[in-house]
Amino acid sequence: MPEAFNLNEKVLELEDLPTLQPVASSLMKLLSDKTTDAQHIEELIQTDPALTAKILKVVNSAYYGMRNIVDTVKLAVVILGFDELRKMISSVALMNLSNELLDNNEFDFKSFWKHSVTVAFFSEKIYKDFKIESHGEEFTAGLMHDVGKLVAGMIIPDYTIKVIDAVVNHKFSIYEAEYLLYGTSHMEIGGFLAEKWNFPKSIVNCIFSHHGDSEENVLVSNVKLGNMIANLLETGNDIIITKETISECKCWEVINNNSRLQEERYFDDEYLDEFKQELRKINLFLESLL
Repeated sequence: MPEAFNLNEKVLELEDLPTLQPVASSLMKLLSDKTTDAQHIEELIQTDPALTAKILKVVNSAYYGMRNIVDTVKLAVVILGFDELRKMISSVALMNLSNELLDNNEFDFKSFWKHSVTVAFFSEKIYKDFKIESHGEEFTAGLMHDVGKLVAGMIIPDYTIKVIDAVVNHKFSIYEAEYLLYGTSHMEIGGFLAEKWNFPKSIVNCIFSHHGDSEENVLVSNVKLGNMIANLLETGNDIIITKETISECKCWEVINNNSRLQEERYFDDEYLDEFKQELRKINLFLESLL
């Protein structure tokens, strides 16, 4: 193993820490409040022409399958509703942030982006399937869980390659490899950024804990499961996961314990097939954003 390199120090030395675009950041906060006036959302979106164009492009894409053209932000807000808007805007914000951070960089943005969106959709699906009370945070928590990798990749172009090499050849977990190589982890860096962006504490905690031992928290457990299932279906290429690993993990137990279903659910072949089918919908969503 190479000598440890303290990545935390490099992050703190950055003159300008990455920021989410102001309009997107404000919208994500407003869309989390069910009492927000739709007209306020509409007016704020229209202050950002690029975001307006993106929303109209996505709402008219194959992902939503509209019969008629949606040509105004007002109509898009009415048709989509706050939950879908939050999903779309948080995805656009992460994509823009990625493009800004990783311009001319060797970081594998395509794999990162697909994995992040997949975990977001899977996290949302698990909450719905188990009828767990939702405040709309599960999608954003899943989407942003690996955001620390972006900054690590900006500072160290071959960051992912070295970490995966340590996992495969030295049998370390991802965060063990990160600590040995860089004195920190993508969870700590991502959690630090999420705090700077004033994300809700629940989402910050998910970013900090999605590889840790905090499965007693249902949102953290949910994102961990979404991440594991995404890796099982080879979208993240991070670690080797099996169906049995998921069935036996503590976070699966936590989700079942917080479920409103009448009976316990099992992670069997039939349920795994549902996630495989979900990938088709995810690919349409990805295509609509690019």
